[in-house]
Amino acid sequence: MEVYIYKAKGKGGVIYDFSFNPYVDYEILKRTRNIENFTILGKTDIKKAKSIVQSVNSNVFIKRLIKNDDSIINRVFKKHGIKMKLKRVFEDYVLPLKNDIELVEGKIIGKVFTLSEIFDFFKDMDFSYLLDILQLLYCERRIQITPVFDDKNYCYFCKKYSCKECQFDFNQDDLLIYAADNYNFSFKRGYNYKKIKLDKIKEDVARDIFNFIKSKKNNAILFCAPHSFSIDILYSSMMEILKNGGKILYITSFHDVYKSLEVLKDLFPENKICVINDKFEDFRDYDIVISYKSRFIRFYKSFDFVILNDLYKVFNKEKPINIVAKKACKDKAKFLIVTVNPEGYKDLNCDLMYLPYVYGSYLIPEPRVEVERIVEEPFLTSLALDMIRWSIQDGAKTVIFVDKAYIRSIKNQIIKNGIKRNYIEDSSDFLTFLKSDKSIYITDNFKISQNIFENINVIVLNANSDVYNEEVLIYISAFSALHKDKKLGEVLFISSYETEGISLARKLIRNLNKVAWERGYVRL
Repeated sequence: MEVYIYKAKGKGGVIYDFSFNPYVDYEILKRTRNIENFTILGKTDIKKAKSIVQSVNSNVFIKRLIKNDDSIINRVFKKHGIKMKLKRVFEDYVLPLKNDIELVEGKIIGKVFTLSEIFDFFKDMDFSYLLDILQLLYCERRIQITPVFDDKNYCYFCKKYSCKECQFDFNQDDLLIYAADNYNFSFKRGYNYKKIKLDKIKEDVARDIFNFIKSKKNNAILFCAPHSFSIDILYSSMMEILKNGGKILYITSFHDVYKSLEVLKDLFPENKICVINDKFEDFRDYDIVISYKSRFIRFYKSFDFVILNDLYKVFNKEKPINIVAKKACKDKAKFLIVTVNPEGYKDLNCDLMYLPYVYGSYLIPEPRVEVERIVEEPFLTSLALDMIRWSIQDGAKTVIFVDKAYIRSIKNQIIKNGIKRNYIEDSSDFLTFLKSDKSIYITDNFKISQNIFENINVIVLNANSDVYNEEVLIYISAFSALHKDKKLGEVLFISSYETEGISLARKLIRNLNKVAWERGYVRL
């Protein structure tokens, strides 16, 4: 999109900027900045215009020269291949109505939109008139306007080079329109908050998070064992934010949204809580806002505490949104990521807190890794077969994870090694298997590991497959954490080599178990 570049000169100095309609800027600046001279310098693509304006305004030395020598800006134009066409502006211009300005601004505040999204939403408003409103808001610095991508395809919003499939559906020529929620002032409120009881582990973690809220630090990670996190851990921290008039954003996976809503309504019955589904939906009257990652609303500097629950990311094939979720934080807000893999957030400078496994022995079984050269297809080693036989004798069930193409082959291998066919299940759903007398379940569906079950041992065949990253392997290992008398189950990874994911999964499990031991949760 093409814009104009202008020079406005007054008693306070010289202003260089770009504009969709410079007559709007002239009308505003002559009232607010006592502009005496307003000149349109030329017209060009907004990317070039923004680059020119930034290069001129960022260099104090050049700005001083420009006051007396227009040849400097002329050189900048030539460098970008733009012809300078000077035009003085004297005419008065009728600005948009105040009510229309406030309507448009109200939809933008606290969020990030593309120009096309705004045009689509206000399609009943005249195009030029809407553009004048946006220009007025930009000139008064009530909104910001920037291209989504620069000349090198670097995305301003995600802070990385453009993806093959943009999760936000940005186009190359899109412009971002955004504004911080500057009107969301904090004031103390007299809510009556109840006390809740937590077990020892969760109480300790809740205290750690509360101390983070009270500290001067802005970013933290809660390194969390599978199945261990619950929202009540955040209660005291959320209460601290809310009683001081702050606002909270909780971002989670879609299947967790309405369950979280019910829990939060029970914890905070006096507060306004909502799930936001639409990008133009007004959220500023709510104390706690819940958003889901598959349809993430692009917030901008709107909240005092932002929680990103990334625990279910691996099961829903969710793309990382930690960088864009951070944009929802006000300048001094708190940002907390809940995850089983803290190694994935090295781009943020974060404090690290630990939540070990909260069930059974408070430990996750560390997997054994058997490296075997897999020539054509996965196979059961002697160790794996012994583990299956031992599980049958002990009354435990064995879950074998393998690619779908090899399920029948693995079933035949088990039968050939003297284990009865009626012990094996490879077709029914997992819950039906658990209720049956069968002992062996062969599947390619690792998503069953996001739930808690007892008396299960696990074998992963071809664990070097790309399907099994470190997060999947951690969940699969925790799948075997609950056995009789608080014993740990057995986890075996059979792989042609130990992948980075396998090594990292073992390291992370070891770290969580170490914390459980050091804090005295585990007792022999």
